[in-house]
Amino acid sequence: MFDPVYIGIHAMLYKKADEVFFKEVDAGSDTELQVLIGPEEAPNFCMRRFRMKPGGGMPEHTNTVEHQQYVLGGRARIGIGSEVIEVSRDDVIFIPAGVAHWYESLGPGNFEFICMVPNGPDKIEILGNC
Repeated sequence: MFDPVYIGIHAMLYKKADEVFFKEVDAGSDTELQVLIGPEEAPNFCMRRFRMKPGGGMPEHTNTVEHQQYVLGGRARIGIGSEVIEVSRDDVIFIPAGVAHWYESLGPGNFEFICMVPNGPDKIEILGNC
């Protein structure tokens, strides 16, 4: 765990992303997750980085919290509700709370994105297979 650096009355957190471990996402295939800023480090939002190998992905599911995402690299097909889009580097995606969504990494390299979610309870319901 990293200790925040304090400046005045405000806490600032600084760390290197490559020092944060990845863990496999159980519901996904060939998908890993880093929690870059967790709920114990910031009061309102959690920052996560996902990495999916080509052909990997996440099954259709819903969350009770919204998702704000920024694509770092690679290409993927994402289903959001009844829409299917293809995304790549520098694309921005918003997924409202309760809306079904899924991911499929298209390759040739890894698909990576930052995902910001509100801190607080999140119930995930898996609707399909990966």
